[in-house]
Amino acid sequence: NLHSARSYQVSAEAAERRGNVRLAKEHYRRALLSAQNSNAPTAGISTAAYNLGRMTGYLCEYEEAEKLLTEALALQEEVPDADDPNHQILSMRFFELARFYFDFGQYDKAIEYFEHGLPIAEQTGIANSDPIAYADALDDYAVALSNTDQLARAHAIHQTAEEVRASNPDTEAIFRPTRYNQHCQPS
Repeated sequence: NLHSARSYQVSAEAAERRGNVRLAKEHYRRALLSAQNSNAPTAGISTAAYNLGRMTGYLCEYEEAEKLLTEALALQEEVPDADDPNHQILSMRFFELARFYFDFGQYDKAIEYFEHGLPIAEQTGIANSDPIAYADALDDYAVALSNTDQLARAHAIHQTAEEVRASNPDTEAIFRPTRYNQHCQPS
């Protein structure tokens, strides 16, 4: 039921904060199943799939992570604007998939998700509220472009990232993403 989903979500978040990714994964899995079985709102199911997808990705379970993160994005795209008025959660879903593909060296796919997430970050003010995290995302995007031989675009994006940093000299990133294990080998 919905109460169980929330309880599992809370315990999974606690396990994640402690660095126990395996336990977090198990509790996020239970949160997702409970949410699905209790007809939770779409946004709640999206969040549960997103969190489980992150944990499976951190554990190098590439295919399952990709499936869950893609599902989380698809569900979030169905959420009414009133439930995510600034599209910040939608932006998170795009960036997570961009980071996922980037960290696993699938730069063409990463570019696709950066190209959806970056405009939302600009429109919603994320680029202004967390400019260094935004600049870091731009740098990842530039590296992905560079790795797909789009050097002129990569250079321009990198320059933008540097300008953002120069405009915010004493600022640190608020959001620091957990990177996927780059030693994993997609199957």
